Amino acid sequence: MLGYTSKPIRYNVPQVGLLTYTEFLLVVSGLFWVSKRKELLVILALLAIAPLSAAVTNEDTPNMQRAIFMAPFLEMLAAYGLFGLMKISSKWNIFKLILIGGLTVNFIYFWHMYFVHQKMSIASYYRNGGNLELVNELKTIKNNYKEIVLTNNPDSLYPWMAYFGGYDPENFNNSFGLIAGGVRKFQNLVFSTDKCPLNSALNQQINGWDNVLFVDAEGCQVDKKFDPLVKVQLIDTILRPDNSPPYYLRIVESIK
Repeated sequence: MLGYTSKPIRYNVPQVGLLTYTEFLLVVSGLFWVSKRKELLVILALLAIAPLSAAVTNEDTPNMQRAIFMAPFLEMLAAYGLFGLMKISSKWNIFKLILIGGLTVNFIYFWHMYFVHQKMSIASYYRNGGNLELVNELKTIKNNYKEIVLTNNPDSLYPWMAYFGGYDPENFNNSFGLIAGGVRKFQNLVFSTDKCPLNSALNQQINGWDNVLFVDAEGCQVDKKFDPLVKVQLIDTILRPDNSPPYYLRIVESIK
């Protein structure tokens, strides 16, 4: 599978499938050799039933993680394919060099796509791009604000703040308390249930947000109906490696 035909998208590597081209050729060869020995057909049977557990699910399909049950049997087929090719090859040394070369090229290609293209691909949008950068920014400015209200999109920032924030785990977990409507708070960090917490706050009341920093998700814009009422200042924009903005840091500067 190439591109983004499998899910979750955040685990995809651009133009890289679950098998390398060399492994795929060995699997095809293995199918031929295994089919000639009845006692080995059990491998094909196990390969056929391996995806059944995933077949009854409907979230994030087709799912590459649930395909893991097929991996042992695909590798068995690849091994038999290699064994079969060794038996018929009169020039094994040359074939061995070709095989090693193919695997090496596949590895270099994967390495290049993973470390160079991955961070610029759509998968980076689903892979918490910008989260660590946000935490590092908040660590330096968190004491400047009465409260910091965090978006929950695309995922809650709680584990990122807990792990990379430099907090004592026991103290963090014990102090991480529910305040209202599913919203939790730790010190001056408020973990909102909204994608755009600034708009949600302004919809509740216009005043009372002095010295409060709002972390909005990508795509959040201040509702135009508030333009005549408040002045909002953009403090900073957090960027992904491809320079797209997953988070905006804003404050209500004043009430007009």
